[in-house]
Amino acid sequence: MDLLTKQKTYVWLIILLVAINLTTLVLLWVGRPGPPPLNKHNKPDTDKFLKNELSLSNEQESKLKQLRQELFDSTAGLNNTIRMMKKQLQEEAFKINPDITKVDSLLKNIGKMQSKNEQFMFNHFGQLRKVLSEEQQIKFKRIISEAGKNGQRPERRDGQHPPPPINEFPPEEH
Repeated sequence: MDLLTKQKTYVWLIILLVAINLTTLVLLWVGRPGPPPLNKHNKPDTDKFLKNELSLSNEQESKLKQLRQELFDSTAGLNNTIRMMKKQLQEEAFKINPDITKVDSLLKNIGKMQSKNEQFMFNHFGQLRKVLSEEQQIKFKRIISEAGKNGQRPERRDGQHPPPPINEFPPEEH
């Protein structure tokens, strides 16, 4: 092969590679998933995500919504109280002479309330287990495990998110 033929081959090879790269970029750009569907609070729609991921029946979906609402109802006041106590604790931390007995009391009460909150969560997951099939339980456990890693929520290719950690968002109103 002479020098002129080699140069023509290289030019056509470069043109082909550029065309392939541009095509790939265009396909990636066009095929990108949109943002996840949002509920009224502009938060990811957890119910829709769970229905799709776990292949829930309509009955299971309504039961899960009911259980989730019950959990939020039972823990809302508790979480607000914990937040207020943590705020008081922070205020004490910035005082020149913090009241140590008040700090100890706040810490003990926060611990008791956190423990009660965890009990609600434990009971909630026990009730969920009764609603889901074994296969759905395995999928749900994987989703919850992934959501708990590094405090991040994984995103699926279609842009939907798994449920947030419980009590992160207020219940969705329908």
